[in-house]
Amino acid sequence: MKAISVTRKDLQVFIRDRGAVFMLFLLPFAFILVLSVVGQGIEFGAESEDLLPLVVVNNDPQGEAAQDYLAALEDTHTIEIIEEEQGDVEKRLNDALLGQALFIPADFSADLDAGDQATLELRLHPQYDQAKVMVIERALVQASREFLMMQYLNQGLEQMREMQAANPGADETFSEERIRQQIETQQVMADERPLIVVEETTPAKPDEEELNLPTFGQHIVVGMAVLFVFLGAMNTAVSLFREKSLGSFRRLMAAPISKSALLFGKLLANFVLSTAQIVVILITGGFLIQFIGVEPLDITNDPLGLVVVSLVIALCATSLGIFIAALAKTEKQVSGLGSVLLFMAGLLAGSFVPLFMFPEGLDNIARVVPHYWANQAYYGLFFRGQTLLDIWQYIAMLLLFSLIFYGVGLWRFRYE
Repeated sequence: MKAISVTRKDLQVFIRDRGAVFMLFLLPFAFILVLSVVGQGIEFGAESEDLLPLVVVNNDPQGEAAQDYLAALEDTHTIEIIEEEQGDVEKRLNDALLGQALFIPADFSADLDAGDQATLELRLHPQYDQAKVMVIERALVQASREFLMMQYLNQGLEQMREMQAANPGADETFSEERIRQQIETQQVMADERPLIVVEETTPAKPDEEELNLPTFGQHIVVGMAVLFVFLGAMNTAVSLFREKSLGSFRRLMAAPISKSALLFGKLLANFVLSTAQIVVILITGGFLIQFIGVEPLDITNDPLGLVVVSLVIALCATSLGIFIAALAKTEKQVSGLGSVLLFMAGLLAGSFVPLFMFPEGLDNIARVVPHYWANQAYYGLFFRGQTLLDIWQYIAMLLLFSLIFYGVGLWRFRYE
């Protein structure tokens, strides 16, 4: 009950602070509205004159036809091939860290040598970049045509040689006209039954009927929810420093209340405020943005999962505030340097643009900040059709961050 009294007092102080109310609720609301409207004309990843990186999983590395096809793909001068292992690529696709990848089957060369149809698989993340996909599709079609043209030419020449060997006295058997006719016959057969087929797939649940492809506005709602909730950690830290400067802690320590109960009361107040902030942002993204012409979020996929994720994110952000207050030496460090670092962490974790648009390898760095795991948890619920059981690893990481932040904060915190 004593901790609850501390919580009640902090909430009353917050309500009287109009500036704090604006920063906590109205500022993220304004950010979402403005960025959503501006972002309606923004497309993720416009085409560039530079080579477009394409991750390729070559399960037929020793196959001559597979190597020839990749060479033809590079000869289009639009694609930069990056060969990687299948397991890592599939995980990055599912985690929204990769936009698209090409998979070459193990029997690719064997099927082509036997005259059978071979299938390439182009897998796309649900939030794929349409402009990049169009470039890749054109390159795949061009490479297939050039590759097959050489295949048909070789087959035509081989057939001519067999005919010449069977009838060495026929001078016209191996003529240019006969070769041209044979190649044209092969090309007609290829149009009717192409040897190389490219199938496009997206990672989704087997029973999922429709993918929820996010708009820029929907992405901004998720990103701003995570960004501003963690920026709210500054409120926790600043509140603790002000209590120190006013001598409130010294007076409270004379009362019959333990240090842990006192700190828990401070944490609980800011946890309630962070939770309320998430609710306001989700209401904005789920309902209000449709009145300005932006498609709202579907927050009905897994209501239980949404509640659990939101509470865990609020807990992690509040614990982070105690951690910052324990390490910082002055209130200026908290409000200045701390805000910049949290803002940069949100940017690094994909709160403004999806992570798969970042340079290769940057996503691994993003994993060191809790914002990354919060973004991925919301992405799973809103954009990948996942449920609470599917995103348990993100929740576990957020709880681990919370435990570390609160543990270190409690250990290092000084009440004077």
